[in-house]
Amino acid sequence: MQGNPPFEWAQFWLFIPFFRRVNLIFPPSRFGAGRMRPHVSIRVLALAVATTLFLSYLPKVVSAQNPNPYEGLRTQALQTTLTDLGIKLADDTLSEYGLVMDLGLPRGTATLVAFSSGDASLYVSTGGGIIGGIGHAAVRQSARGWIQSVQAHLSSFAPTTAFPQPAVGSVRLFVLTNRGVLTAVAAIEEINSGKLELSPVWYDGQRLLTDLRQSENKPTD
Repeated sequence: MQGNPPFEWAQFWLFIPFFRRVNLIFPPSRFGAGRMRPHVSIRVLALAVATTLFLSYLPKVVSAQNPNPYEGLRTQALQTTLTDLGIKLADDTLSEYGLVMDLGLPRGTATLVAFSSGDASLYVSTGGGIIGGIGHAAVRQSARGWIQSVQAHLSSFAPTTAFPQPAVGSVRLFVLTNRGVLTAVAAIEEINSGKLELSPVWYDGQRLLTDLRQSENKPTD
């Protein structure tokens, strides 16, 4: 995918701590009940700018001749089996082999996918994305590390047979296991704060996104 200037995923999330700093600049106590506080407008503006930046750096491939493959790719990822990956896992213990993370953004949904095979991809509902991560050593390592990191946090997940996309401002995780799919949902701002049980999984996902983005236009290894 050519013509995209460098962009670090972590830069997008720098806006979230900024939201909290804005609250300090415009303390709620200075405004009467029922009045719109200035920090609300700034929070919305900052999120809109951040989202626009993020999505603008992804190639847009949707057109009348080239329809958006997002839904099909996301469904395929969620339905990927061990057989599809050519992986065998013991049946006596719960084992993870894939992770799907949906981010609810104002302009659409961004979906990060990783498998224990080392493959990883990013799909965007508005079009574009990054595929073929398995061809890069850094991506393979981050993808496997992300899946391994979820093992210590499975208590935060629950079994599911439904795969809805998250609301704006939320992140929804799906863990593919040899005993079915598990899911968890959280507010992006809360999980990014580091205070949730799922925060370490979130941070490892960001690391994978950075490696995936940096792998673009580089030769495979």
